[in-house]
Order: sequence, then C-alpha cells, then structure tokens
Amino acid sequence: MLSVRHQRHQRDRFEHGKRKAGVATARSRRLFGGGLQLASPLSGPDAYVFATRTGRPLAQRNVVRALRTAQVQAIDDSGRATFPALHDLDRYVRPLPVPRGAVPSMHSFRHTLVSRTLAAGETIDEVAFLIGHRDATVTRAVYLREVNDARRRASRRSRMAQEYSAVLEAAAARPTEQ
Repeated sequence: MLSVRHQRHQRDRFEHGKRKAGVATARSRRLFGGGLQLASPLSGPDAYVFATRTGRPLAQRNVVRALRTAQVQAIDDSGRATFPALHDLDRYVRPLPVPRGAVPSMHSFRHTLVSRTLAAGETIDEVAFLIGHRDATVTRAVYLREVNDARRRASRRSRMAQEYSAVLEAAAARPTEQ
C-alpha cells in the first residue's frame, strides 16, 4: 500500500509533471505489441500495453530486475555466457561492478526503439509522443542523425522509384514463362 504522500507524488508526477504520456495511437499499438495486448484478457482501449498479470502498469524496478536476471542466464550456442561481465568476480569471489555499456540497459533499448521507428518511416512527432517527450524538439536534438538518415533514405527511395518505374511496369506487364 502506498503512503498518502507517495500517492500524491505519483498523481502529480503523471497528471501534472513532465512524464505525462498519453494513450498510444492505433499505429503505435500495431507497431509495438498490439497483438499481445489483444490476446490478453485485460485488453481494452485504455489498457496498458505492458502490464502485470493484474493489468496494472509495470514498475521500472521490476522490469530492470527481470532484464538483469535474463542477461545473467543468457548463454550462446556453445554454452558460454552471453554477457561475461555479469559473471566477473574479484579475488574474494564477490561480483565486480558491471562496466558502463557492457550490457544492454533499458535506456539503450529506448534508443533502439526510437532509431528503428524512425528508420521505419514514422514521423518525429509520433516518436516524440510515443516515448513521452513533451514536444518534438528534444527528440530532434537527440536523434538528429537518425532523422537525417531517414530523410536521405526516403529521398533515395523516391528517386529510385521514379527512375526505374518504367522498367518495373514493363516487367510486371510481361507474361511469365513456365
């Protein structure tokens, strides 16, 4: 049970604070786990995409703990640890601190999500909304390279489609031999 002070803090943080995030759009639900949500008995238009068995939102602490447990247990095809830094011990057989960047973190997954979403052609405004930024200027500043790469890819695709459209139409119109 949360204390009254903690409940008030949570309410203020999510209703009036910077971390306020709206309900995901239909496109983002399709892109990120919509099928899983629909398979859940707790699905609905206002349901969380990632939730506990009771339908409440996942707490970051529990997700990070589950991620670390999975990383410790992960092995490759030859039976070796996928993340050996998690198994390093000092001379007293105590675990060593994990060096920064040695294993993927929730924040690195967040960057991966944004990069792949931008590469898939999603708008910067939709991505900003998806990750909880108040406006797209922060997202543009952090992911400027990915935004520019996406623009270059889109431009290249349209030039190629325009250049080779006649060839593609002729190939499609030609009957296939069997």
